[in-house]
Amino acid sequence: MNGQQNIELWDDMVERQKQERIYAIKSLNEKRYTQTEVTAILGITKTHLNNFIKRNNIVWKQKYISR
Repeated sequence: MNGQQNIELWDDMVERQKQERIYAIKSLNEKRYTQTEVTAILGITKTHLNNFIKRNNIVWKQKYISR
């Protein structure tokens, strides 16, 4: 490696972590978890989740309810 290390820059790390959070929320959404279930899984408040969804333009799918 010629003494060089691949060091991730701070801005790149912040962006990668943001994308990982978006991916995690979208994955739970695709699996049809409710927002209440997601907040319990992630240990965050519903307000925090809703703000994150709005900020990142995530369209939340409605859970199918049989009638």
